[in-house]
Amino acid sequence: MLPALILARRTRITPRRLATLALLALWLIASGAQGFPGAWTANAPRMTVASSQLDQSSRPLTPPSASVEGVIERVVWRYRTAPGARLQGRLCHGQRCLRLKAAHGSTEHFAGLDAAGPFVFRFRLLDGESPLVVDGMSVIVNHR
Repeated sequence: MLPALILARRTRITPRRLATLALLALWLIASGAQGFPGAWTANAPRMTVASSQLDQSSRPLTPPSASVEGVIERVVWRYRTAPGARLQGRLCHGQRCLRLKAAHGSTEHFAGLDAAGPFVFRFRLLDGESPLVVDGMSVIVNHR
């Protein structure tokens, strides 16, 4: 008798259910070719933003190891400034940037891009603002 049918009889799994499980296993293996889900996080050191004319960029935020593969699903960001500070912020991956309307949040704006990054925060002051310090810059990159 076929091994699959022997297994099916011993575990009371019908041949139809066994075929369904086999198809599910094949689908999982095929979808795994895109990479296993994962996440990485990175932080950038504090910086002083002093210009309303030019963007000032953080150091690139990259994964802690070079072995990250796959594509981005979601990115979570955070940064801190003094209370009441007003500035224009963007989070960028290559030439694709997202205008940050808050000091923390999450987005799927970068979905499908290379999960290895790098990401860069870019800031500029609003007209008439004094220089200010931005710290606590971090990203969490969820990928598959």
